[in-house]
Amino acid sequence: MGVSQPTQLAFAPRVDLSTGANGSEHVFIADFNKDGKLDIAVSGFNPNAVSVFLNKGDGTFTGPILTSIPASSIGFSATVVGDFNEDGYPDLLVGSALLLGNGDGTFRQGPPLTNGFAGWAMDAKAVDLNGDGHLDLVQVGWVVGQVGSGFLAVSLGNGDGTFRPTSGFSAASNPGSYTGLAVADFNGDKKVDIVAFDWGVLYNPTPYIRMSSVPSTLVFYAGNGDGTFQAPLLTTTWNYVAGGVNADFTGNGKQDLVIAAIPGGFGTPTSDGKDGIIFGNGDGTFQGLGVTPVPLVESGDFVQAADMDLDGKADVLTANRTTGVLTLVQSSSIGQGPTVPGVYQFTIAPGLNSIATGDLNGDGLPDIVVSNSSTQQISIFLSRKQ
Repeated sequence: MGVSQPTQLAFAPRVDLSTGANGSEHVFIADFNKDGKLDIAVSGFNPNAVSVFLNKGDGTFTGPILTSIPASSIGFSATVVGDFNEDGYPDLLVGSALLLGNGDGTFRQGPPLTNGFAGWAMDAKAVDLNGDGHLDLVQVGWVVGQVGSGFLAVSLGNGDGTFRPTSGFSAASNPGSYTGLAVADFNGDKKVDIVAFDWGVLYNPTPYIRMSSVPSTLVFYAGNGDGTFQAPLLTTTWNYVAGGVNADFTGNGKQDLVIAAIPGGFGTPTSDGKDGIIFGNGDGTFQGLGVTPVPLVESGDFVQAADMDLDGKADVLTANRTTGVLTLVQSSSIGQGPTVPGVYQFTIAPGLNSIATGDLNGDGLPDIVVSNSSTQQISIFLSRKQ
């Protein structure tokens, strides 16, 4: 029995929009003005701002609408979206700054997080950890140049835009350079777990030089269902694993990980780093750790997962900062090489950052948005029906 061919996808010509803010980093799709149309938000620095593009309903946008962010709150500007005060409008956490949505694409400063962390917030997720119906925050990061300075921070939400005092967990691995996390039920007990990625690279900030580099570590925290976690389990991986995203790539109901290896520094490719997919066993462990993962067509400093062809299985998207190439690989083509059906590549410009997906023009198909810190733009790819 032959391998089934993936559903053929098509995209309209790329549209580039200026964000109005230098260093555009994290991009998100949500309905920021509650008109039933998905909008786009991008966090950036120099100036420190969030840019929002309001959707006209056909995949074209107004804007950008800029909201300034206190520079002291940026950190590494890890950004997450969620309705933290439950007023129906999406809010943003950018670094340590909570921005509450006003319902028109602008934001106001929210209350500060108490008992916060020192250092760079490298990644963040919003999820209900304790089952009370309110969004909570999970953040990871580290202090540049300090061994063992990594942290996992959990802030339980009250549903009104405030959070209980942050609970911090010191890095369980060496050197503690926590750069990414994934949050899901990885062991099948219907409780939210956390996977944190220790990059294994340590830098000194002044002068900015690499002090050490060791194999990366995947750190698994099994959730207890109340916002607390069991003792972490550590697994050494290959070099330079800086983060990843979780999804079900096989349709078996188990969470897998697509991982990004960022060798020695963002935008510095080397053969020592391996991007790829490791498949979950459903018990908090993964197949292929310590060996070469199922490879991706193009390495990516940033990875995303989304069901682009609506077949019930996640597809993979990667953004390579150095080459400026955005790659989409459908689930049935994962690991098969660059020339098979189901692989789509778009050359944009060096400087690519994060990727977001959502139906921007209301045709029922997911579309793609990628940010670029060098061009200070976002690039939009609208899906087309065949």
